[in-house]
Amino acid sequence: IIEKLDATAKGAQRAKAGIDIALYDLLGKAAGLPANRLFGGAVRDRVRVTRLMGMYAPKEMAEKSLALVRKGYTALKLKVGTTLKEDVERVQRVREAVGPEVTITIDFNMHCAPKEAIERIQKMDPYDVAIVEQPVKDTDLRGMALVRQNVRPLILADESVHAFIRRPSVAGTRKPLPAGAPGGAGAGRWTPGRPHRKRSGP
Repeated sequence: IIEKLDATAKGAQRAKAGIDIALYDLLGKAAGLPANRLFGGAVRDRVRVTRLMGMYAPKEMAEKSLALVRKGYTALKLKVGTTLKEDVERVQRVREAVGPEVTITIDFNMHCAPKEAIERIQKMDPYDVAIVEQPVKDTDLRGMALVRQNVRPLILADESVHAFIRRPSVAGTRKPLPAGAPGGAGAGRWTPGRPHRKRSGP
């Protein structure tokens, strides 16, 4: 079914993901098993949720982030991508508001050129950003690799993954990935469920 969907409907990943999940649910019901047993069984009974924070002015973002932490969230993903000054101030104000134990990740949504992304991320370094999502254009894998080689946080590909699916010839899937290219969700040494800690070395 999924192969037929992929052949007839390019993109629409969220819709196809919903169908994929429903199929596993049906398979579990037919077998009289929880769906997690189809994958070897549950490995945890709780899942940590990263709460998305939309684009706001720095002061307002900090206030909204603190309100979420007071509700129990311990991981935040901040939308950034206006000016260098505003982006750095957003991260600074949020970190100062929520304290050192909350994991902060950021999402540029392809806003930057590679060198611009490097500058912004380096200026955010004092505020312990764990992961930076898609800082450059989706098809610019060399740019993603350049950013990864020059900053401390992990670099996460999002739109770049979809670029491979939508137009593989443009994304260059037949060529080797550039050295230092980022991974997908969960790539690298950060452990979900624990506050990020600064690491030494590249």
